[in-house]
Amino acid sequence: ANSASSYVGVGSGNNSLQVTDAGNQTALVTTAPTVAKDQYYSLVVYENNAALKTAWLAENDTAPSAGSSNLRVFNLATDAGALDVYVIAAGTNLAAGTTPFFVMSGTGTSQISAYLSFTPGNYRVVVTASGNQSDVRLNLPAVTLADTGLTTLVLAPSTGGGLVDGGLIAQRAAFSAFPNTSARVRVVSGVPAAAVAVSAG
Repeated sequence: ANSASSYVGVGSGNNSLQVTDAGNQTALVTTAPTVAKDQYYSLVVYENNAALKTAWLAENDTAPSAGSSNLRVFNLATDAGALDVYVIAAGTNLAAGTTPFFVMSGTGTSQISAYLSFTPGNYRVVVTASGNQSDVRLNLPAVTLADTGLTTLVLAPSTGGGLVDGGLIAQRAAFSAFPNTSARVRVVSGVPAAAVAVSAG
């Protein structure tokens, strides 16, 4: 869980890839992507509404020139609705009026953005509901974008469906998982004729 395997060589063409529980031969999900010769790919396995799903990610893009780092977003959290993704300086707060770098529409299908170029360094990545900076779905306070790097931010469904989990895939390199550490609480009052004040913490 929350890890990546090493690469394994397979034949080019269509390969049937079967995902099972460890030590069990029963297929939980099967996919058959087309694999090109001498290319690299990652199979992303995630859970949505108690069902196991997969997504296919090609890792064959040309690295940017020195002094640049490229970042894109692969949104698999289809039940979270439309999302805005902000990339700001590490240690800073999200300022009102800031324009998101990535806008993921709530189409109900997975989507991947184009790469955007950033100066290599440390950043804070904040994912919010579309048009609502106060509705934070994921906060990554320390994301390092390496010089000449190609990084994919994966947004995956969480158990509750509103918040999202995160992961960073560096092309042909490391994977870092960022499970969401937040939860959401709401109050339903059964008091017929009085206001109710609730605090959590």
